[in-house]
Amino acid sequence: MIEFVVPYLNYPLVVITLLFSSIFVVANNLKHKRNKKKPVPTLRYESFLELMQRNGKDMICFYGSQTGTAEGFASRLSAEASAYGFNALTADLEDYNCFDFESELLEDKLVVFFIATYGDGDPTENALSFFEYIKEQVSEESPKYLRYAVFSLGNSTYEHYQAAGRYVDHRLEELGCIRQFIRGEGDDEGIIENDFTAWKNKFWLTVCKKYGKEVPENFSQIDILSRKYRLEVHHEVVGLPVNTGRLAKLDSGGYSHRATLKAPMDVPVILNKELFTGSARSCRHVVLDIADINISYQAGDHVGIYPCNDWLMVERLGRALRVDLDTVVSFHSLDAFNSKEIFPNPCSYRTAFRHFVDINGGPTPHHLRVFAEYAEGNDRERLLFLSSEAGKEDYEKFVVADMRCFAEVLEYFPSLQPSVDHFIELLPRLHCRYYSISSSPKQHAHHIHVTASVVSYKSPLGRTIKGVCSSYLSSLTPGQSAEPPRVPIFVRSSSFKLPRDRSADVIMIGPGTGLAPFRGFLQDRHYHLRKGECVGDTVLYYGCRTSNHEFLYKEEIMHYYKEKVITKLYLAFSRDQEEKVYVTHLLKKNSKELMKYMENGAYIFICGDGKRMAKDVHQVICSVVQERKVFNEKETVEYVQKLQREGRILQDVCACQGER
Repeated sequence: MIEFVVPYLNYPLVVITLLFSSIFVVANNLKHKRNKKKPVPTLRYESFLELMQRNGKDMICFYGSQTGTAEGFASRLSAEASAYGFNALTADLEDYNCFDFESELLEDKLVVFFIATYGDGDPTENALSFFEYIKEQVSEESPKYLRYAVFSLGNSTYEHYQAAGRYVDHRLEELGCIRQFIRGEGDDEGIIENDFTAWKNKFWLTVCKKYGKEVPENFSQIDILSRKYRLEVHHEVVGLPVNTGRLAKLDSGGYSHRATLKAPMDVPVILNKELFTGSARSCRHVVLDIADINISYQAGDHVGIYPCNDWLMVERLGRALRVDLDTVVSFHSLDAFNSKEIFPNPCSYRTAFRHFVDINGGPTPHHLRVFAEYAEGNDRERLLFLSSEAGKEDYEKFVVADMRCFAEVLEYFPSLQPSVDHFIELLPRLHCRYYSISSSPKQHAHHIHVTASVVSYKSPLGRTIKGVCSSYLSSLTPGQSAEPPRVPIFVRSSSFKLPRDRSADVIMIGPGTGLAPFRGFLQDRHYHLRKGECVGDTVLYYGCRTSNHEFLYKEEIMHYYKEKVITKLYLAFSRDQEEKVYVTHLLKKNSKELMKYMENGAYIFICGDGKRMAKDVHQVICSVVQERKVFNEKETVEYVQKLQREGRILQDVCACQGER
C-alpha cells in the first residue's frame, strides 16, 4: 500500500497538554543505554574529594556539556570564586568515578553541577557515567554530606525541557544530599546568558551567607575581570611543534586507539554528491571510509564530525581585530591545578580561529560587557547599555534579531579593540556536530553514510549565514587532489535501535533528513529478508517539500517498497498542492491503523526536528490514543508513558538543549 497525500484537514484534533516527568524520561533513557557496550572512559581521577583535599579546594564546578555552554558557565563561576573567598576548580564529570557522597569531609565543601539536556531528554555524552552512578551505585540508606547546587540548561521548545538537570537536582535530594541554593534554569530559546547571570548573582549572595564569606562591594562586576589563561607569543618558531589544526590522534604505527569525543580519528571522504535536483536548497550524501581504522557502528548510531570555520570569516575576523593571523602563540592556564589546554598549543591565530573556536554566533551580553572595557566614549557607553538589564530589548534587536556575529560587532564599534588573547578566551570552543548515520554496517561495514542538509540563508543585514558543519562537509570534494579530503570523526552509540525481535512491526516517521537513520533501518530489514528471516511490517511516513526536487533517496525508497521491505509507504509533499500537508495529517488520517499497530506491539520511531515536528507527532499519537481508546487525559498519559517505558516510542531529535 502506497499513499500520496491529499489534504486531510477536517479530522477532529484533540489538544492535550502532557507534562511528562523529566525524572522518568532520564531514568528510562539510562535503562536503555545501560544495555549497550560502551568504551570505558579514561578517568583522570578516582575521587574528586581526594583531589580537593590534596589541593586545598573547597568548591568544585562540574559540567555535563555537549557543545560547551555548560562548560563555559562552570568555568566562569569557578574563575570568580576566589573573589568571594572560595578556592574553586572546574571539572569534567567524565573524569571521575567516585563521588564520596558519604564522607563527612564534604561538610565544608560546595559542589555545583552545570547540566545540559541533550536530544530526547538525555544526559550529555560526558555525563552518562555520572547519571548511571547516582541512579544505581549510591545507597539511599546511608547519610550523605554532599552540599550542592544545580544550574540546568535547556530549550523550552523541546518536549523534555531541562530533563537532565532536573533529574540530577531531584536525585541528589532523594539520596539525602543537601541543596544549598535553588536550581537555576537557563532557556536557550531566550537569552540563556541573562538566566545564568541572574541566578549566579543570587547564588553568591546566598552561599556566602551560608559559608560565612563576605560579598565584595562590586560583586556583579567580578565576572568581567576574571582571566583563566596567560598568552605567550612565539617569535621564533623553528623547531617548535606548531599545531596546524589536527584534532585526531595518530600513533606512530598507525591508528590503534578507539575514536572518541576527545580523540577523534581522521577518515577519508570518498563520495560527496548532491541529493536534491533542481532545488535552490542543497542536501549532501557523504560517504566516510572507516575500513582501516578502529571505528564500528550500528544502524541508528550518530557520527560526530568536527568541522572547520569558513576561511573567509576567519580573514574578516582577523581584519576586525587588526591582528596578524599567522602569529604563533600558546595559552597557559593561570590555575596551577587545572592544566587543561584551551586548545592544542602552540598554534597560529589563524589555526585557532579556523579549527578551535566558534566565531559564527553572536556575542552574549557578557561578551559585550567585557568588550566595553576595551572601548572608549560613546562606544563604551553603548556596549555597557546593551549588556545591562535595561538594555535587554536593544540587545535583542542589535544582536539577536539582526543576527550579528562577532566580526560584525567589532566592525560596528570603531574604538573597540579587545586584546586578541582575551577575545579568544571568551569565545566558545568549536565543537563537533552530530548526524544520524544513514547506513547499516550489514550492507556497508566499511563505510559511514551521512545525509546533511546544507544550511545557508541571509541575515537581516545581508550577510550569508552558513551552517558550520554542513557547509564544511559540502566543500569536501574527493578527486580534486591526489589524496581524498579527511575529516575528524567518532561514533556515538544511540538507544535509537530496531527491536531485537525482527518479527516486530515498526513505524518510522521521518520527514526531511529525519529519513537518515531509517535508511539504515531499511538496509537492516532488507538484509534479513534476503536471508529468508521473518521480518515484521515496516511502515514509513516520509515528507518533504516537493516530490520532484527534494525526495531524498527516491529510487531507493521506491525500490524497497517494490521489494516489500517497506510494507506501507505514506508520503507527504507539502508544496505539491495549494494547501500545505505534512506527515501529521497522514498519521491522523490513518488513526485506526496506527492504533491497531500500537495495540499489536509495534515500535514507533520519530526522527527530525525536535522543536516542532517531534512535538506535533507526539501530540497526534496522544490524540489517536485518547480518541480510539476513549480515554480521559490521565489514562492517555499513562498509556503513552507505558509505551515509552517499554522502549516502543523512541525519538532521535536534533539539538542539545541550552547549548549551541
